[in-house]
Amino acid sequence: MKNGTPGNAFLSEEANEKGPVLINILGGMLEHLGIHIDAIKLDEISMAESDLNFLDSMILLQDKAALIMNQYKLNYEQMAYSCAMATAFIIKECQQDLQAASGFNTAVYSFIEGTKTYPPELSDPGSGKKSFFSFWK
Repeated sequence: MKNGTPGNAFLSEEANEKGPVLINILGGMLEHLGIHIDAIKLDEISMAESDLNFLDSMILLQDKAALIMNQYKLNYEQMAYSCAMATAFIIKECQQDLQAASGFNTAVYSFIEGTKTYPPELSDPGSGKKSFFSFWK
């Protein structure tokens, strides 16, 4: 499905296999940063509320992420891993305003949504690049 509609479901076996790696990276990085997430209590913790939906968030972030990816010569998979690590850092730094477990739950939901949703096109169509959520294309 190379020409999908942004926001529509995009399912792949590869995303099913590699998507959970992002969650493991997030959890491992949080542990490395000294943040312990109690897996038993995660079901009781709500996600953070946002005024932005998936597509709005992607439109705000993906072009900047693509610039970083190109600057450091990362492939999509490496960029995805970098984003998971950066997400852990953000969760750590925002603990005064957002409970770490809530940040974790929100990130996990977003990773799942991101790996199963067709992204919007980058604003520079001449770049030949897809969104960083098109990890394994």
